[in-house]
Amino acid sequence: MYSLILSQTPTKLRTSSDRFCSPGKPPHPHRVSVTPDRDMTRRMSRLSNAFPPLPDNQRIKSPRPSLCSPLFQSQSQEVFSVGRRKSSLTQQGSQTNSPSTSRNKTIPANPTHSVEVENIPTDYYISPMDWSKRNTIAFALTDGLALINPKTMELTNPPNTPEAVVSVKFNPSGDQLFLGTDYGIASIYDMAMNEPINEIELFENSVLNADWKENMIISGDRDGEVAIIDLRDKDPVVEIIEAHPEEICAIKMHPEKPLFATCGNDCVVKIWDQRNTSNGELMSYSEHEAAIRAAVWSPMSPDVIVTGGGTADKTIKMWNINTGETIKSVDTGSQVCNLFWSSDYNEILSTHGFSQNHLSLWKGTDLTPVASFHTHKQRVLYMSASPDMTTVATAAPGDTMQIWKMFPLRSRSLSQSLLLLR
Repeated sequence: MYSLILSQTPTKLRTSSDRFCSPGKPPHPHRVSVTPDRDMTRRMSRLSNAFPPLPDNQRIKSPRPSLCSPLFQSQSQEVFSVGRRKSSLTQQGSQTNSPSTSRNKTIPANPTHSVEVENIPTDYYISPMDWSKRNTIAFALTDGLALINPKTMELTNPPNTPEAVVSVKFNPSGDQLFLGTDYGIASIYDMAMNEPINEIELFENSVLNADWKENMIISGDRDGEVAIIDLRDKDPVVEIIEAHPEEICAIKMHPEKPLFATCGNDCVVKIWDQRNTSNGELMSYSEHEAAIRAAVWSPMSPDVIVTGGGTADKTIKMWNINTGETIKSVDTGSQVCNLFWSSDYNEILSTHGFSQNHLSLWKGTDLTPVASFHTHKQRVLYMSASPDMTTVATAAPGDTMQIWKMFPLRSRSLSQSLLLLR
């Protein structure tokens, strides 16, 4: 079946890097669509009942008089010379400074594992890697889906998977895996049964990415469409919104609120309320100058998100989703590909592509640089965090997959331990 669909469905030519912002195709009127055999009224009423009624909110558009001034004017190689954590970095190209009393662990000098993985994809727009709560890394390689043990780096190929998988996302418990294909169909793969238990027709082209929270999956495609999938029934309910005029580069569901962010190749980030998308986005943020693939919600403040721009932008911006105000902005000197925010350390890890292909560590308070790591030789397009949030996996096409123990568990004081027992 999959081979037949592949032979009949043309796909757009993939690009090796993010594109400059362009007018693109004009945005379509907001619409909701579903698969033809489903009743739209039934579906929409169920989606609206999934959450409490939406309070009256005004749509807010962020002003764009000019880009925020970068916090640092020096070259990125000089920027990363400042540190605050005690460091064991000694290798050439990795930079930190003096130890800090607030940090009794060390910044790693090297990854704990670094292995060559063949057929890592080169597409900036897809999200082919995820790390499950059951400590398995799923990686959609160009020759098929792989499951990787992060402790041994052993790679296996699970059976009965669809062809041309380009995006993956585990459910919160790690026993099911969302598989998005290059031809618009998504599957829910049961990890114990080793077979798909559901197949959903979503788009007319590539399912680029997805996020999964509780019984909701939100996914994006290459034409700027977003699918909201309600899995509470055996027959999933799907709502389609036309969110951006170009590729959906990233989707991030809010960890606490019924909100989600969509990041587009049109250089815009939009904040949506998943209980009611028919009125459009709640916020549209247009301060980036290139495609936005990197985004992470603040674990410290529910109204703050951090986003990173592509090759023509190179900035990481921290901003308020209610007002659209840019809180901090820093020029990283390279294409920003991924962001991860450690709540334990209040630090942000970023991965980068053109031109330095490095990892960077930042303070979560004000984006002050902490350290940089130059162990990859190619663009670090993909990153995923372990379930305990202490470790990250990074991958670069034509290079290696690396495992970093970047945020080791802190040793608690006696008073902190006693508080946990109360």
